[in-house]
Amino acid sequence: AEDEEDCLRFPTCSGQSLSGEEVTFPDVFSTEYVLIVSVFSREQQMDIVPWLATLEELTQTHPNFSFYDIPMIANVPAPIRLASLAIMRALVDEELQDDVVVVFVETQEAFLEALEIPNVDNIRVFIVNTKGEVLWCTDGDVTEETIAALEEQMALLTG
Repeated sequence: AEDEEDCLRFPTCSGQSLSGEEVTFPDVFSTEYVLIVSVFSREQQMDIVPWLATLEELTQTHPNFSFYDIPMIANVPAPIRLASLAIMRALVDEELQDDVVVVFVETQEAFLEALEIPNVDNIRVFIVNTKGEVLWCTDGDVTEETIAALEEQMALLTG
């Protein structure tokens, strides 16, 4: 049995999906497993687009998985937040807009600490369960290697 005390947990956070819904994590997790991709700066937002297509494809072939893109952006003034959301809505296909939830925070420290993320230089990808327990994570751009590692973990979890 897993020792729940030692498990990293995805921190509770709230944001707005690109479709306009208020969403709270991990409360919204409804599938057995959830793939989460997170970026930490507006500059990384363009790099997330290939991950979205990959995660959408993987969740279509693995029905016990869902996915969310959770940009964790700090220190963004209110007028810039609106502009950022508008830009992201233009970049993301309409059918994926429920799955992209932007979390604007004053500081990223609590999030980074909770997930033991040493720096914000790379995109992070997590597999969590419905309780928000982190079962696996990696960082970086979409490559054949990162997709293979993710698919391997998904296969291990689903037997």
